[in-house]
Amino acid sequence: MKLEREVKSAPDVNDAETFKALVGWHEQELRSAAEAQRAAATLAENKRVHDETERHNRERERQTERALTIKQTGTSLEGSGYDDVTLDRLAEQYASGEDINKLVKGRSGAATKAIIEIQKRGEALLEARGESGAALVLRRRNLVANTGALAKLTKDESDFTSFLNSFESQLKQTKKLFEAAQTSGSPIWNKPALWYRAMVNGDPTAKNLNAQMEILANEMARITLRSRGTAEGTRQHHRELLDGSMTLEQFMSLAEEVMSFDAQAARRGFADQKRALQESISGSLTPTPAGAGQGPADYTFNSTTGRLEPVKK
Repeated sequence: MKLEREVKSAPDVNDAETFKALVGWHEQELRSAAEAQRAAATLAENKRVHDETERHNRERERQTERALTIKQTGTSLEGSGYDDVTLDRLAEQYASGEDINKLVKGRSGAATKAIIEIQKRGEALLEARGESGAALVLRRRNLVANTGALAKLTKDESDFTSFLNSFESQLKQTKKLFEAAQTSGSPIWNKPALWYRAMVNGDPTAKNLNAQMEILANEMARITLRSRGTAEGTRQHHRELLDGSMTLEQFMSLAEEVMSFDAQAARRGFADQKRALQESISGSLTPTPAGAGQGPADYTFNSTTGRLEPVKK
C-alpha cells in the first residue's frame, strides 16, 4: 500500500532531468530498505546470541546449584574428604576426650558418616589398648551424641518440609504474577521493560513481580541449603538466578527442577542420615562380647519419639 501511494504520488516523467531524479530517488529507497533489512538481521542475531548466552549462563548456574545440593545431601564417607590417616588421627583425639563437633564441621550426610566412623575407630582404639572401661564410657558418649543428633535431624527434616510447603505456595503466587505481567519471550527485553513499567509507569504488577522474585530467591536458598538461615551471599546468588527478566517458560522449568531434583535429593539425604544414626545407636545399645557379662543395655532407642527410654524389666 505504501509503495502504491508513493508510485501514484511520483511526478510525471516528461524530460531527462526528471527521469534522472526519479531514478536517484528510487536507488536511495532501495539502499535505505537494504540498510533497514541489515539492521533488522543484526538485531535479530544479537537477540539470538543474547538469548543463547542467557540460557547457557542459567544452565551453568543451575549446575552449580546441583553440585551444592549433591554435596549437602551426600552421605558417603568418601564425600567427607577424610582419608584413613586423618580418620585415625581424629579418632585418637576423640578417644582422648576432644569434642566430636570440633573435629568434624558441617551438617551434611557425609559429615555424619565421618563422625560415626571416628566414633567407631575411637572405641576400637581404646579396646585395642585394653581400656575396656574407657571404651564403654566412650560408647555411652557416642550414644548420647547420636541420639541428640538424630533428634535434631528429625526437627531439621520437619523444618525442611515447612520450607518446601512455603516454596510451593510462593511458586503459585509468582506464576500468577508472571502471567499477569505478560512479559515477552525474550529476557533481553523483559528486564528494562519491567523496570520502566515499575519505576516510570508505576505499574503495580511489574513492581510486585520484582518483589516476589526477591522473596522466592530466599525460599529457594532454604531448599538448596536445607537451612532456615541463609547468608547474604547465598541469597544474592539466588537473586541472580531468579529475576523478572526470565520468561515464564524459563521460570517454570527452574521451579520444576528445584521441586523434583533438590527436594527429592534432600529427602533421600535426610533418610540416609537418619538410617546411619539409628544403626549407630542400635550398635551402641548392643553389648560387645567383652562386655557381655555386664548384662543387657540399660536403655533402648525409641525411633518414634527419637529418645532413649529405660528398658522395662
